[in-house]
Amino acid sequence: MPAMEREIRTRDAIAAATVCIPFLVFIATWIAWADRLPPAVSLRNDISDSSPMFPTWVVIVGVAIVLAGAGIGAIFAAAGGVGDTQSPRVPLFWAGAVAGFVCAIWIFQILFAINPPMNPGSASAVAGFTTIGAAAYGLIPFLIASKPKLRHAWAA
Repeated sequence: MPAMEREIRTRDAIAAATVCIPFLVFIATWIAWADRLPPAVSLRNDISDSSPMFPTWVVIVGVAIVLAGAGIGAIFAAAGGVGDTQSPRVPLFWAGAVAGFVCAIWIFQILFAINPPMNPGSASAVAGFTTIGAAAYGLIPFLIASKPKLRHAWAA
């Protein structure tokens, strides 16, 4: 395998590995907070008491499935052939964006369930904007992954 192909494969593998980091954060926080997890969690940050509650185990399973799926999808996207004209950058961006978004939802919802904020309105706004911003996590694998090899019709 030529050095250039090896470098591209390494970059794509590192980019895919960064998509798996939110899953590791989820596991670490789940273990750290295990003794303080409430029996039910709300997935809405509103001030009213009418927001639906979900059993914590359902939230844990859902978050784990989405984060594992993003990581597995990233690994398969990065495993494409080196000679491909397609770059795994776009699929890695979306996998990273989903992983960052879902991990942020997990962190904020569990933190608010464990330690209710003093001012729920402003805490909800901060959590909402931060969670949306967490989707920018997809830029990390996007920028690490190899760039597409452009083939021109005249070069074929």
